[in-house]
Parts: sequence; C-alpha cells; structure tokens
Amino acid sequence: MSWSKKSLNKKGAPAGGTGAPESYTMTDELTAIVAIANRKVKHQWFDNRVEAYKAALQIDREGSSDVYWSMAEFSARKRTAENATSVQYFWLDLDCGEGKGYPSKADALKGLVASSLPPISMLVDSGNGLHVYWKLDAPAPVEDWRLVAEQLKQACLAWGVHADHGITADVARILRVPGTHNRKDPDAPKPVRVLKKSDRTYSISAFSEKLPAAKPQPAKVASSEWDTEPEFPPAHIENVLRGCQQVRQAAKVQSNGIEEPYWRAVLSIVSRCINGDKLIHKISQGDPRYDAGETQAKAEATAGPATCEHFATVNPGGCEGCPFAKSVKSPIAIPAPPPVPEDDETEEEAPPRDNKVGDWHITAKGVYKVAEDDEGNIAKVWASTTPVYGDTFRTRRGETETDADDAKVLLTWLRPDGRWRKTLMPLTLLGSNTKMMEWAGSQGLVSLIPSGKVWNMYISELTNKLLQERRVTEYYARLGWHADNGEFVLGTKKVTSQGMMDATIERNSPLAQLEPRGTLEGWKKAVALLDAKGLEKHQFCLLAGFGSPLLDLMDVSGAAISLAGASGRGKTLAARAALSIFGNPDALYQSADATKNSIDVHLSTLHSVPYLMDEVTSLPDKSIGNLLYMIANGRGKDALQRNRSWSSGGSWKLVAFLTTNSPIMEASQSHLTEAQRNRAIELVVENAVPPADATEIYKGTSANAGQAGAVYMQYVIQNVETCRELAKKAVEQVKDAFEGQDSQRFGVWALAAALAGGMIAKKLGLIPFRPWQVIEAVVPTMQEQAEETLTPEQQFLEVLREWLTEESDRVCVCTNGRMGFVDSPIARLDGPDLYLHSTLLREELRRRQVSLAVIRRLIKENAQTGLKMRLAQGTPPVSCLRFPSKMVYKDED
Repeated sequence: MSWSKKSLNKKGAPAGGTGAPESYTMTDELTAIVAIANRKVKHQWFDNRVEAYKAALQIDREGSSDVYWSMAEFSARKRTAENATSVQYFWLDLDCGEGKGYPSKADALKGLVASSLPPISMLVDSGNGLHVYWKLDAPAPVEDWRLVAEQLKQACLAWGVHADHGITADVARILRVPGTHNRKDPDAPKPVRVLKKSDRTYSISAFSEKLPAAKPQPAKVASSEWDTEPEFPPAHIENVLRGCQQVRQAAKVQSNGIEEPYWRAVLSIVSRCINGDKLIHKISQGDPRYDAGETQAKAEATAGPATCEHFATVNPGGCEGCPFAKSVKSPIAIPAPPPVPEDDETEEEAPPRDNKVGDWHITAKGVYKVAEDDEGNIAKVWASTTPVYGDTFRTRRGETETDADDAKVLLTWLRPDGRWRKTLMPLTLLGSNTKMMEWAGSQGLVSLIPSGKVWNMYISELTNKLLQERRVTEYYARLGWHADNGEFVLGTKKVTSQGMMDATIERNSPLAQLEPRGTLEGWKKAVALLDAKGLEKHQFCLLAGFGSPLLDLMDVSGAAISLAGASGRGKTLAARAALSIFGNPDALYQSADATKNSIDVHLSTLHSVPYLMDEVTSLPDKSIGNLLYMIANGRGKDALQRNRSWSSGGSWKLVAFLTTNSPIMEASQSHLTEAQRNRAIELVVENAVPPADATEIYKGTSANAGQAGAVYMQYVIQNVETCRELAKKAVEQVKDAFEGQDSQRFGVWALAAALAGGMIAKKLGLIPFRPWQVIEAVVPTMQEQAEETLTPEQQFLEVLREWLTEESDRVCVCTNGRMGFVDSPIARLDGPDLYLHSTLLREELRRRQVSLAVIRRLIKENAQTGLKMRLAQGTPPVSCLRFPSKMVYKDED
C-alpha cells in the first residue's frame, strides 16, 4: 500500500479555524462520508479524503443532514470492523450537557487538561461536546491500533476522563466533520469547528508509552465493549428484561438521566432483540435529550451486543447479585425460562390454555389420548412429546371459488429450549406419513413426534375443530384485484371502499417486501421531473403503470411494452417509476436470466400490478417471442405432475415492460413470428433524462413507493363502474387510429388502459402531464408498427426466403439445365422455377408457426402442386411444390 500526503487547498478548508485532519490519497482503500437525516443513514465512498471532505461540505450546504466521516480506511464499501484496514488517529468523544459526562464544554476541557493524557493534536467543538484527536505519523494497521485504543480507554477510566468509551476503541467509528453543522436541533444548527490544532504527531509506540500499561488482552484481539462474534440469535426482550437488571433499569425509566455510554450499551442489546427497531425508541423516549434519528444512528453504529463486562464498567454496581453472573458473557445470551412441568398422570388436572381437542389432551409433556391397546389395557397414545396448539385454519384468498385454497393450519408449539414457535403446516401432507415426517424434520419437530400416523390423526381432528369454531384466516398470496374488484392488495396492505387496511399474508411471501413507504408528495415531486418536452415516451410508461389494473376492468389479457434504445436513455428508470406506483420496484421486476417457471410465478403473483424484465437483449429472439406470447395471453403453462395431478399455470392481466438495447421488432421472422410481434408495443427511446433529474427520480420514486397506488386504487374501487366505462370509451377512441386492424388489438388495449389510467391519475393530481398529449406522441409509433405488419402471404414468403438463405447449401442451383450434387436437398432453383420439397416445407412452416391454411389462395394462384421429381443429382424423386422463383428471390435480376 502506498500513501502520498496531500494538503487541503484553500477551497477545501473553510477559513475561520474550521478545517479538517490532513487528507491522504489511497491507492487501494476507501473512506466513507455518512449523512444522517430523518433516521435514514446514507454512505458515500471515496478513494481519498480530499474529495470526501468536499462532498461532506456540499451535503452540509444542502442543510438537511448531519454529516460524519469514517476515521478508518476500508477495503470494501461496507463500514465494518472486519473491513477496516488502517487508522491514523486516536480519539475521544466528550459529551457535554445535563446528565452527560460533563456539565459543559469548559468542564470537559478542564477535565482533559487535568488528566495525564498526552498533548493533543487537534480539538474539535462538535456542537454539543468535544472531539479530541491524537495524530499518528503514519497510518497504523488496525490490529496494532486496536491494542493501543484499548490502552487509551483504560487510561481514561483510570484518570477519570468521562469519554464515551464505546467510541474510543471502535475502529469503524464515524465522527462529525469540521466545517459542517450539528443539526440535532433543526431550528438552531450548531457549527462543528476546530478549536485547536497543532503539527504534533506520534509514532504508535511513542503514544502507547505515554499511557498506563494495558491489562492483558485475549489472544483474539477484539473490543471488550462489543461481542462482535455472531453467536447469538435475535433475542426476546422479555427474557432480557427478566434476566438483566441493567437493561431492566434503563427500560423502567425509559433512559431518563442515564449517561450516554450506559444508554448505548442498552441500545446494543435491545436493537438485537426481535422488533428491536421499535423497542430502542420505547426505552429511550423518556429522556428529555431523546432524538429519534440519534437513537437510530447510535444503535446502528454498535458493532455487536455489549458484554456484561462492559455494563459493569459503564454502570458500576448495576450487575451486583445478577443470577447469570459468569454463566453468560452478554445479556443477549440470557436463556428463556424453562417450561413449567405439569403432572398429567390424572385426567382431572387441567393443563393450561385450550387443552382439549376431541379425545386429545394437550399438556406440558405433550399431546396424547387414552386408548385401549391390543391386549385390552388402557394406555396413552402420544401424538407429540411437546404441547402443540392449533391457532387458526389458514386458506388462500383466490379469484374464484374453484381456485385451490392451499390450506394450512397454524400451529403453536414449545421448542426444547423453552421458546414458543409458530409454524404453518400444509394440509396437503395429511394422508402421507412419509411427507409429514419430512416436513417435521425441516421444522425441528421430528424428534418430538413419536409416530407420523398418530400425528396425522391429531392434526386431522384439530383441523376439524378449527373449522367448526370458525377459526379461519384468509391470507393473500398475490397482489392486485380480489373479491370481484372489491379489494386491491398492495403487499401488506389492501385497498377497499372503506379505505386502506392490513392484508394477511404469509411471513415468507414476497408480498412482505411491499409496504407503502415515504410520502405521496415525495413521489409526486420525483415524477414531476419527467414533465419535459421530449420525454413523452417516459411519461407513457407512467400512464401505462396506472393503466395496468384497468385491464381487468376491460376484461382483456396482458399487454407488453418494449422500451428499446441505447443505454443511459432512462428506459429502466421510466419502467421503475411505473412500478413504484404500487410498491418497491426492486420487488416487482426480474432480470433476463429468470427461468420460465419463475417468470410464471412472478407474473401470477403480481396479477394486476405492472411487471418489468430488464435488459432482455441477452435473451435469444425466440425466447423473447415466447415471453411476449406468455405475457399477452395472461396465462402460464398447465402441467401434469408426477402424481398424475393437474397443475394449472398462473393467470394475470397486467402491463409488462421489457427493456432492450436492440429493437425486438428487428428480429427475423424465423425467430419472432408476426403473432408474437403483434402482442407488443415497441417504443424506441431517443431522448435521455438529464442525469441530475434521473438521480432524483430514481431516489424519489424508490423512497416513496406505493403511496400513489394507494390513492389511485382507492378512487378506482370507489368508482369501479365509472372507471370501467372510461376504459371502454378509451378503447373505442384508440381503435379509430388503427382503422379497426384486429392484429393491433393488444397495442390498442395497452394504449387505452394508459389513456384511462392517466386521466384518472391526472384528475387525482398524481401526475402533472396531460395524458392525451402523451398518447398522441406515442400513436404514430404504433401506426408505423401496424403498417409494417405483414399479411399471412407476406409472412409466408419472408419465412421461405429466410429458410432458403439459412439452408443455402441444401438448395440445388441448375446451370444450363444441368443439376449438381447436393446432400439432402430442400429445393431446386431451375431458371424461372423454384421447386420446394413439400414435406420439409410443411415441417418448417409448422416449426415457425405459419399455417398453410391461410395461404391456400397464394398457392392456388401461383404454385403447381402434386409434382414428383428429383431436387439434385443422385437423389430420389420427392413430392414437390413449384413456385415462380421471382416471387421468392426478389433481387433475382
């Protein structure tokens, strides 16, 4: 690794004592600038600190973020201790204010001067406290730096310096950038400025010698503050609160009056509990200093759960009398209490909860029923050796009453470690002991089920009871329309005429990724940047996105829109914006390497919501043609399973976007049939979205996804019949532009849906541009495509030419009436006549999906049939068809 010193220029370092530590240009390392605003953390990466510092100042000038930079350099774009490579500073963070380490900055400075710490290199006013720096004469490897950082932390503890010791030895630490502002109080931002700076530097050994000798460190050097080894699964807060009096005390007072190092340690534990992202705010909001963004940032900055040793350091005496002393190394490892055993030897003793299912008893020892064995003795027959309760019968909400309901039963059972777990069991497993036990093995239940047969009996009776008691929950497995256009599912939410409601979905369903986020105004602000002349095709994508749910009201199948053109024109950007109407675009699109089955599943899951396959350029033309057919027909492929059951393919009615560098319509007839071409609109995107606008559109639509769809679908559901009529009228209006050409019906549907969807969106104030102007800009492209559509006769001749060209070595050309030698000939060209092998021609046309039936008139008027002749020297006579060669070889002369 090579380093070259590079001083900040005058523009890079503001006057007035603000400035920053000297910058270094790295050849193979990265430094991070971190902006935090509204609880959102964004990293930007640079290969030198000069550019990083300039970026930090620019972010600060925008006036909405607190700006930090990493103190270490990293080997990858992920700010973790594992990726840190070298550091050139040691530091302290001295918190000042009521209830913190020092009452004021002046007191902090006095405490620092009174200590025996080495003379500092730089002192920074962070706005609410002080940052203290000691500079090394060269960057130190992380392993060496960490040892001395621990030594510095112990020195501060010994000499009474009240620093935030979680920061002192944290190599992945970020600190505020001098020259920026501390915006914890947005109404009164405070400058972050250098108070003192000198040229003093230390070698790492010289700095270490000025500190007290460190306590012995473990062989594996790691921070004693955080346990960074991922050996603990997410914990339950109930277990932590029950077992750790340190965390319990902080939660009791909601962190009111607790010093920051202690609070950070508590955050490191609570944030790693289940639902920790919400719990950290509950245990912090009682303190007058509480700030949601700071709480989130502090929790995310912790490298791991704090150790018990660290808790004893930051809050001495708080661990006294702990029942888990020396048995766990961190509060997050506190185990769940063991289940309370029950004596169930007599049936009169009642177990807890709903302990009876028919003849089955549910107890702490398991599930059993009393039965008579072969010898007439009364004995217990065990279905499981752990309590298993039935929660609900779950059935999938389908389009029709004949749809498979994919029923499951939700079970609640006690694991051997004392934790309760919920598990969904498919009822298709009933009747097969083998499949049932395989499933039990995947859930960790198999060792608790003595007999698959008995377990089957218990689950069957449990299911019947749930149904009788109407303990049934309907869940949604796909997006879009449900309940005869009375509900529209948008991920975890559904829109009804009464408003937005929660939608019950499966925990591992892809729908779980789709939840409205951000604000509607943020989304509208982003798409408004598309309101510019020359961007009509980008605007059309947005209209088509709104039109996608209307295809169902129009009772037509899917529509495909191909966006062609060079990279950087904003094709994917426009399609993603359309997807963001209804949810996170990353969860709604697929890459071109997706399998046919996964495409089927994805389309049927989206159902009514727009779809995107990005960069289909890499796909063979034939695959693209099959994809167009599949999308437009709105149905997947049915299949016969090995068990002789019939599996129906999925169904959908949606708008699908495909992006490509090379226009799809330029593919040959042999790879893309006319029927497949007619199932898509192709727009060649010539104009690019300005780069700065493209960035804002991408960020704004992603960060505020799903908001527009909720408003839009609320209106559509409340006015279904009006919207249906609007869409039908749009079809009639668009048809006029194509003079009733039936071959263009898929394009007509897409344009009509986009027009109607755009008009509704415009009425609701969701888009700024006028839908009619956008459609008028797109219609000429569709008209050109319609004019280029081949008649069946033209398609036949085009396919014939391609076939003869591709197989030219199998065409015998006669010279002066003499035939040559050709292996396996398909045709013979003899002056004005072209003789074609009838059988091979029929096979080729069938392969290329061209019907001879539709070209009978062409053959009758121009060809001679029923001939039998040789096509090449030495070959047997075959049945032939004679055509005038000038019909096929247009450039014969």
